[in-house]
Amino acid sequence: MNTTSTSALDTMGSQIIQSSENFAFVTAMVSTIQIGILGLLVIFIESPLQPVSISGIRKTVMKPANLLLLLLIISNFICIGSNYLSRVVMNRNISKAYFAVSTAGLTMFEILTILYTWNRGRHILQSVIPNFVPCVRPIIVFNTLLLITGNCLEITIIFSNDFASSAQNCSSAIQVCNFVLMCGFDVFIAACFGIYLRTLKTMKHASDAPRFKIISSFGIATSFCMVLWFASMSTRNWVQFSNGIGPTLLDYTSNLMPLGYTSLQLAMKWTLHEDRKREIERKKETVMRAKQVVNELASMSNDKSQKDEVHFTIPAPLPVG
Repeated sequence: MNTTSTSALDTMGSQIIQSSENFAFVTAMVSTIQIGILGLLVIFIESPLQPVSISGIRKTVMKPANLLLLLLIISNFICIGSNYLSRVVMNRNISKAYFAVSTAGLTMFEILTILYTWNRGRHILQSVIPNFVPCVRPIIVFNTLLLITGNCLEITIIFSNDFASSAQNCSSAIQVCNFVLMCGFDVFIAACFGIYLRTLKTMKHASDAPRFKIISSFGIATSFCMVLWFASMSTRNWVQFSNGIGPTLLDYTSNLMPLGYTSLQLAMKWTLHEDRKREIERKKETVMRAKQVVNELASMSNDKSQKDEVHFTIPAPLPVG
């Protein structure tokens, strides 16, 4: 019986390592592609509406949205890759170090999702709930501090051989609070985006309406991704692998959903660029039409002036005799 139990544990352990390797491989491959697409968008598509220059590229790269998106991709890769390494190294202390790095990467990704959502959606929130917007910043700060506190406590528990059970309970309580706050924040943001889309037809002053419509539509989709991701991670902590069946759907969701989130953000970025390009073309066409009208009016005015000069010309006197 002991031999059978040991064999089952070995099988589950090898399945966990294999699934972690698969997740790390997929994350590495997709993250590399995403960074390449982001670089293409920033350097060769966004900047060259004018001739490419070092200063122009630097200014575009340093935009908060671009930096946050790049850090989102990198932090997710650090989280998944370090988690895989923590399972395959033989040294226990090195394994703990990799797991701590994975935990830090996860916390960094969670914080960056909050900041990225705020960066993209704050103007829409100002339009939908202007009186409540000043209260959002303290909530973001509190949520960020709570995430960092939970991460520090979890890393301390990782490296502690005999840590009090009260610390474990405190860490679990903080994780539950983080789950509630993160899900609540995303549901709140998605609701604001939905309200904006419903009232968009009555907003006649919105010159940025097409851009905000794109942000709201993608924002609802990404908020759904995040809620599903948080729910799967929280549920997975209470669910173990079943004997011989390998990783569950929760493991796929919790490991791969961040890739879906960053992919949606890249798709939104591309859509916003295309909308901006169409807007520039529309402005150029408007300017060209205005020039044509001015030229036509000027031509008509010149023709009328010439006719008036002919009409009012005094005839020369006839010769006498």
